[in-house]
Amino acid sequence: MAVDLVTLNDALSWTKSCLKEENFELEFLPAEASGRTFFRVKKKIKDKHKSAFDDAYERNEQEVLSNLIIVIGPDKSENLNWFNLGKKLWGGGLALPKIFCHDHEKGFYAMEDLGSDRLDSYCRPGASAKKLLRAYVSVAETLAHWHDRALSAAGHLSKINPPYDPESIKSLEWDYFINGLRLINLAVVIHDEIDFEAQKLCQAVSFKNKRRVLIHRDFQSRNVMMTPSGPKILDWQGARIGPATYDLGSLLWDPYVSLSPSVRAECVEAYLKARKLPASHDLFWEDLSLSSLMRLMQAVGAYAKLSKIGHQSAYAAYLLPALTRMSEITQFLGSRDYPMIYELIEASLQALKNLT
Repeated sequence: MAVDLVTLNDALSWTKSCLKEENFELEFLPAEASGRTFFRVKKKIKDKHKSAFDDAYERNEQEVLSNLIIVIGPDKSENLNWFNLGKKLWGGGLALPKIFCHDHEKGFYAMEDLGSDRLDSYCRPGASAKKLLRAYVSVAETLAHWHDRALSAAGHLSKINPPYDPESIKSLEWDYFINGLRLINLAVVIHDEIDFEAQKLCQAVSFKNKRRVLIHRDFQSRNVMMTPSGPKILDWQGARIGPATYDLGSLLWDPYVSLSPSVRAECVEAYLKARKLPASHDLFWEDLSLSSLMRLMQAVGAYAKLSKIGHQSAYAAYLLPALTRMSEITQFLGSRDYPMIYELIEASLQALKNLT
């Protein structure tokens, strides 16, 4: 997606006022599934001029790259959630990028540049299995630190979004999933009676009977950057109080990547060890599986909406991996407790295969 000239000129003007200099250019960075616009700040040439941000630059003979990303967000409410929560969490020692400058009225922000080494790059064909495992274990440990610290670090801002209770789960995940199936026109029957099972599933996944943590709610490979100082987390504006297993499932059953059962198991044990919790057991894996199933329902709804309404057709390719992971989870859990939901998942997977 190209950037329009007005946005580019506005970004240049605002960045000049932020850096107090003009000897730079902006590199447009395509954003996936985001209404925001991103630019990387790049110095044009190396010079001897001193500025207030000189310490932020990595110098070489050809050019100087700053450590800044310019973020432009059109949604003021989302911007405030992202900014206020981000400042609190970063100040509390969480692994987030620092926000240097901001203009809430314009929706402009200057954020620490974390580079281009995203977690999903470790899962590309031909990538080292050892590096993949090492990366994912370190991210699981980072998530454990988030779950241990984020709620207290956020303070009153932990309630900035509605808690992940049965009512919000049904709206954010189950209803989104059903609407997604309808959007992609799968030839499946959705019985009215399934709503009872959906309510039961939402209750089982809810945080009400579990330890309260601040969940990220979009903790997947494209929202984690790998830096020399360790993993750093992006897109935290949807954080809310909920079950820790939701984030862990988001990471390990991510449709963007393919992880082996052994990698998932090692990450689970690393996560539990980092949080000083008992080793995994059957009830934990059942809880994790149910949370992962609900997360994947949200993913199917999102991919359907992005591809059909948002006209981002590339996301249609992730519908099959998402439904396949859902099928794998239902096979692990069995169909005793939610037979109609499991039947719907299998029928949807088969219908999608028939379409493709």
